[in-house]
Formats: sequence, structure tokens, C-alpha cells
Amino acid sequence: MDVKQISISADFKNKLTKAIFSIVLFIIVYLILFLTGCLISLFAITLGGIIILDNLGIITILLGLGVIGMGVMVFVFLIKFIFKRNIVDRSHLIEIKKADEPRLFALLQEIVDETHTQFPKKVYLSSSVNAGVFYNSSLWSMFFPVRKNLEIGLGLVNGVSEAELKAILAHEFGHFSQGSMKVGSYVYHVNQVLYNLLYENGTFNLWLQRWGNLSFYFGIFIWLGSQFIKFTQWILGKIYNLVNLSYMGLSRAMEFHADEVAARVTGSEPMITGLSRIDFIDAVFNDVLNEYTRKIPNSIKTQNVYPQHRFVMQFLAKRYEYPIQSGLPQIDLGNNRYNKSKLVIDDQWASHPSTPDRVKALQALNIPASALEEQPADQLFDQLPKWQIQLTQMLFKPVEYQTPPQDEDLSSFQEDYSANYEKNSFSNFYNGYYDQHNPISNTLDELLVSVEHTELAPSGTALFDPSAIDLMYGFHGLENDLAWLESIQKGTYVVKTLDYAGKKYRLKEIPKLIPRLQQELETAKAKIKTHDLAIFRYFYTLAQKASGTEDLVRHYQTFIEFDRAYPEKLKLAQEIRNLLAFTEEKLPVKTIESNLAVLQGWEEKLKAAIGQMLVEPIYQAAFIPEMREHFNHYCGKQWQYFAQTAYNDDALNVLFSSIGGYETVLRDTYFNLKKDLLNLQVDLEENKDK
Repeated sequence: MDVKQISISADFKNKLTKAIFSIVLFIIVYLILFLTGCLISLFAITLGGIIILDNLGIITILLGLGVIGMGVMVFVFLIKFIFKRNIVDRSHLIEIKKADEPRLFALLQEIVDETHTQFPKKVYLSSSVNAGVFYNSSLWSMFFPVRKNLEIGLGLVNGVSEAELKAILAHEFGHFSQGSMKVGSYVYHVNQVLYNLLYENGTFNLWLQRWGNLSFYFGIFIWLGSQFIKFTQWILGKIYNLVNLSYMGLSRAMEFHADEVAARVTGSEPMITGLSRIDFIDAVFNDVLNEYTRKIPNSIKTQNVYPQHRFVMQFLAKRYEYPIQSGLPQIDLGNNRYNKSKLVIDDQWASHPSTPDRVKALQALNIPASALEEQPADQLFDQLPKWQIQLTQMLFKPVEYQTPPQDEDLSSFQEDYSANYEKNSFSNFYNGYYDQHNPISNTLDELLVSVEHTELAPSGTALFDPSAIDLMYGFHGLENDLAWLESIQKGTYVVKTLDYAGKKYRLKEIPKLIPRLQQELETAKAKIKTHDLAIFRYFYTLAQKASGTEDLVRHYQTFIEFDRAYPEKLKLAQEIRNLLAFTEEKLPVKTIESNLAVLQGWEEKLKAAIGQMLVEPIYQAAFIPEMREHFNHYCGKQWQYFAQTAYNDDALNVLFSSIGGYETVLRDTYFNLKKDLLNLQVDLEENKDK
């Protein structure tokens, strides 16, 4: 299919028009400011020269140089963006050649031919879940063509098929397949010019500061010149918002356009399936990296992180009940039971459309898929393990280990990850009902009364069927939608219009929509409360048959009491963190000493709370030996956090670690109590027929 068949949509033309208008407006305004600045500079330099030549005294020379400096300052400010050059950091990349990976380069040549673009100047591999085109840019990039480089992330390769990788790469080349796309490059560079003039002034300001420090007279004229610069920045700030909006709008349209290019190359389906999975692939990759972050204290890393990445993708796909095809999870974004939001906001500041919107557009195109390989994309590589190991080494290179790290093999990772996942998740029996919900939307008295007045459920499975899950996540969807609407009403988040439940609303209609959602939220909350009563009665009835009602009630009572006290306990840590914010500031010694005196009272409360943790049975399951040792070390002495004119960083580190440890033990205990209760109910269900 020929990408030249693609026509520009009316929406794209509208955004192109707005983008061109913003460019023209910038040019006109900038030229006016530039000419004004040149006149000011010329006048200042001429006047400064006259002052110096009129009377060669020390004061007149300083005054003259000050006036000349002001003129130079204004002129340099207006042209400094010309010398700005964006250099892409390539230290995390590995360049590969055709001789290294001939099959991959053959695929790239196919894409280049089909999209009518140039072959990349260089091809790089990165560790990430990403693919992109980049180049070193400067102002001259607007006028002289610059060949682009291609980055292919091995995290992405690890999670897509060959057809999907081809579609994703075709999307990247699609950004440069149409002449109209060049407007986006112009808007981008105008945006960069404005950003430089408004915000990238560190070196310029430092230069002015050094110049001003040379003489009082220089400082006066620097202040005068800065008034013109501030006025210029105020005007350009208005233009920047307009250019930014037009750039974001055009960028979103360009994404849809590039998606269509990809669909013309491979068909709609490979791009749809690749897009639908990419957030999952990325989340899993970060999950694996977080696992190895957790293992830093034990000096454990891995030689190759990508087999672990593949394992976790398949492990979680099974837990989430995603179908697996050719070793890859198949994710249907239209069947997401966790997202029940009915609110659709057109985010005018977003540079990319949402993935669901892109998928809908690709589905509407409905271009038949070409005969492409469905095998995993990693089959395109001849030396994949070599690149994976090199990029893994780059990932771990910045990490500082206390002892020389040991490489963990895949089987050890699988065993450890599976055990940790089971430890930190709830039984599949609940079908995700308690992932964002606690089994106590009622008081214990209400629960016990419900035993006599609530209809008995036919089975435990029926209590956690899809209708119950929809009820729970529908409630969370309402909560989120209501929070968004209240933010928009307060002006925290600016939009023009929005859609709710398929109907378009203007901003002035939001005050009428919010009460409706609040009523729906209360109704949903009441239904959940009733359902929780039914859950309690069912398990209480099972406990009666097993003579275990006291144990069940005790678990509920323990969790209810801890849940009530939990916010206040957690608040203690946050209060101390807030009090310690002054340690990040430069303050007079007396102020620091005064703040530390206030801190002392709060620290006594923290030590008392930690001391309670160390002895109370309820917390013991959340302790690891290192944490217990650290707490004893912290509570065992009085720490001095400031002496004479300097903070004691070691002591402060002990304090901050103790606060973090306190929070960790609290959260882990909360989770453990909840899981103990839920596991007890699962045991009652599994043993009900014995």
C-alpha cells in the first residue's frame, strides 16, 4: 500500500493553519522587538562612545562603558538562541551496522522504501521500551536538511512481534514522509527559540552578574537593560503559549498521520496490537528494574535483564488472564474492567493523543494486514544476547554496591519474583475486588447485625463475580471523574469542553453535572456497603459451621482498629518530614536551633511509636532484621543534627531512614492484617465441605 495515498484530514489542515499562523505571528513580533532592541543597542553604544570621548575621566569612562554594556546586553539577549545547539546524549546507546544485524537492516530498508523516506544516518540500540528518530538540532536545522538517527529499544523488541515492530518503526518514519510534516519542525524550532529566550538564561544572567559586580555604574545600566528584557519576555510569553498550543495540537494530528502511514505499510492490526501492549511492556520493564533496585543492599544484579523481562510479562499475563499468542500477551484496551471512567477530556496541552484514541482511529481505517511474520521481533537479530548484555551492563553501571555484586540467574529471579508477588498480592479467589477496597465499609456492630438480616449468598464465587467487580471499579471510576470535574471547576485544570457518558458539556454546565455524579457516587457507595455485609454474613456462616466465628470476628476487629488508627500514625511521619524541610534551606543559626527545638518534641513521639512497634506482636511480621537493628540504633541515643555552623549529615540520614522505616512497617503491617483476614476467608471457603 502506498503512503502517498494518504490525504490530509480537515482537522490536520486546521491545525496546520493554526501552526503556520503562530509561526508568522512570532516572526512579526520578534522582528519588531529585534529592530527595537537594535535601535536601543545602537543608541546606547553611540551614547556611551560620546560620553567617553567627551571627557576622559574615570567616572565618564565607567558611565560610558555601562551604557555600551547595556546596549550589548540587549543585543546579545535577542540573538543568543542562534548559538543554541541541542546535542542528544548517546552515552546510553549502542550503534549497530548492517554487517552486525543484516536482517534488521533489511527490514528497515523495506520500511524506508514503502514510506519514501531516507535511510537513517545511524541506527542505535537502547535498553528501553521505546523507538524513536532523533538528531542534533540547531536553528539551522530549519533551513538545511538533517539526516535522522534511529533508536530501537530492546525492551520494546522483547515485547512485540516482527509485524508490530515494523508497524512501530514505520510510524516513526511516517513523521517525515509528507511535505506538510515540515511545518511541525518549524513550529518545534520556534518553540525552542521562545523557550531559550524565556527560560534558558542561566549563563546569560551569570555573565550579567559578573559584569555588574565590576562597578556600581555597570549595575545601574544592567538594571535598565533588564527592564527592556523583562518587557520582551512578557510579550514573548504570550506568544509562547499560543505557539505551544498550536504545536501540541499539530503534534497530536501528526501522531494520527504517522499511525496511518504505519497502517498503510503493515495494515491496521499490527499497529493496534503493538500500541495496546506497549504500556504493559514498559510497566513490566520498570517492575523488573525495581526488583533489582530492591536487591541493591544484597549486592545482587543480573548479567542480562531481558529474560527476566520476558518472564514477568508472561507471568503477569497469566495472572491478568490475558491471552498469549506466539509468547506475547494480547491486550484488548476496549475490555478494561479497571477503567470505568465515563469522562473524556480533550487535553489541549498533550503532545500525543491517548492510546485508546489512536486505536479507535486505526480501527476506523480498517486497513487489511499484510502477510507479515507473527514471530517475536527478537528473531530479527543475529547477535541479540550480545547487545542485551552490553545494555544491561550500562543500566547497572551507575549503581553503587557495598560489596562486589553477584549475578543472579533466571531461575533464581523467577523463584524470588513469584514468591514476592504471592506475598504482596491477594488470592485470585477475590477476582481483584479487594485490590483497591478494604473489607470494612461497615462497623463491627453492623457486620454482626447483618448476620440476621442479610440474604445469604449461594457461594463465595458469586460474591466476587464480574458484576461485583464492575460495581467496585465503577465506584472508583466515579470518584476519579468527580475529582477531575471539581479540578476543572476550580480552574486547576483548563479545558474548553469535555464529554461525559457520550454527551458533550461546556464548562458552564459542570456545576449541574457534579451534583449528579455525587448522587451516583453515594448510591454506588451504599451498594458496596450492602455487598460487604453480604460477604461478611457468608463467611460468618462458614465460620459457624467450622466453630471459628471468634477467630473471624477477631481478625475483623483487629483490622478495623488498625484502620482507624492508621491515618494518625502515618500523619506523625509526614509532620516530621514537613518540619525537617528547613534543613534544605540556608537559614540563620538561631532559626535552625529554634526549629530543632520544635523537632525534639515530635522526635520523642516518633521514638515512642517506634518503641511500641518493636514490642507489639501485631508489627513483628513486618520487620526484617536490618530494620530492627536500625530502630534500636536510632532509639538508643540522642542525636545531634546541627553543631556550630553545619548539619550533621550522618545523623540526619539516620533520622530520615528511621522515618522511612516507620512508614514502611506501618504500611506492611496494614497490608499483612488485611491479607491475614482475606486468607482466613479463603481457608473457610476451601474447607466448607470438609
